[in-house]
Amino acid sequence: MPLPHVARPRFLLMLGMSGMLLLAGCGASDEGKPVNPVEQLAWLRSADRSDPEVGKFLERENQASEQALTTERALQETLLDEMLARLPAYYDLDHRTAGEHRYFERWSVHHADQGELWRDTLGGGEPERLLSGVDEAAGSAYYSLGAWAVDEAEQWLAVAEDRVGNEAYTLRVRNMAEGSWQSIAGAETVSLAGLDKLTPRCTVNAEITMAGGKKTSVPLTCRIDTEDELDYFRNGGILHYVLRGLAA
Repeated sequence: MPLPHVARPRFLLMLGMSGMLLLAGCGASDEGKPVNPVEQLAWLRSADRSDPEVGKFLERENQASEQALTTERALQETLLDEMLARLPAYYDLDHRTAGEHRYFERWSVHHADQGELWRDTLGGGEPERLLSGVDEAAGSAYYSLGAWAVDEAEQWLAVAEDRVGNEAYTLRVRNMAEGSWQSIAGAETVSLAGLDKLTPRCTVNAEITMAGGKKTSVPLTCRIDTEDELDYFRNGGILHYVLRGLAA
């Protein structure tokens, strides 16, 4: 597949009393005519991502950009250091309460994808780190922390993780009492007991059978919160409940 020539953007760096202004204008072709970079790259939208020519094209573009900005490398590093120095060392997000603890994510500006999971006691005390994205990344080619959840009884912590870079997340579950982790590969089976005896917010035991035959029982809180919701569930949904009521 022939690859089109992509004009390099013209960069203008201006330093003045008010700071730095970086202007990126439209590119220009070898003939000096103005071109639209978006139109030039439109072929990438329909290109097959698995096509090796796409990867080669992007690598050449990256190399060209690196070469064009080589003389500004020291300035880039200085500006980046100044910006990072103005930011906090870390920031906490997504606070959740379960049992006697507050669970939260902790992110550092130096590790954009490799967040951490922490918890601390509601009454105070030293926080406890439950998972370190930096440590996980040390044993993987790639690591990104995804969604997570903890049960109200604080027995289990479930974490979604991307270890490849394609956003195909895998699931791990931590036994909070033992501190051990169990990977969920997708070959497990889950059975729920007592569905015929449900009451609002009752405890339902889920039995997870691992691929190797090992079984684990996990207590779950039924999120059917009211008697009305229980009636909807027993009738197969609210629509069936309403229709049966009209037909009675």
